[in-house]
Amino acid sequence: MAALATQTGRVYESMFDAAFRLGGYSTSRQTLLERDGVRTAVSLKWQQGKGSAEDKVPWEVICLVKAIREGAVERAYIVIGGNGWRAKRKAFYTSGGLTACISGCERVTVCGFEDFVALANNGRL
Repeated sequence: MAALATQTGRVYESMFDAAFRLGGYSTSRQTLLERDGVRTAVSLKWQQGKGSAEDKVPWEVICLVKAIREGAVERAYIVIGGNGWRAKRKAFYTSGGLTACISGCERVTVCGFEDFVALANNGRL
């Protein structure tokens, strides 16, 4: 079962490559984008069924805030996809609900797959 979960995450990651290229971004794995000298971290979270991806989002936000504070990146995105997310939790994350809970997370955007791809395609990350 773990191998299947790993594979679905890899499929999810590969879906972004074309959008990044179309948006003019150079990429590296553990997704770090760069365009016009601005470095952007992108963390991809896939939840296909019941699981723990949605429980990992706050910790990921904390890690990305730390990376921003240390100057490793200027901004960050967490992109959530899959149909296994609880609707209320997904809405809380994507509406910026964590900004009241985690200091300094204003430069970390949590968004859904479609919204993120639209931003990437248009070079607006």
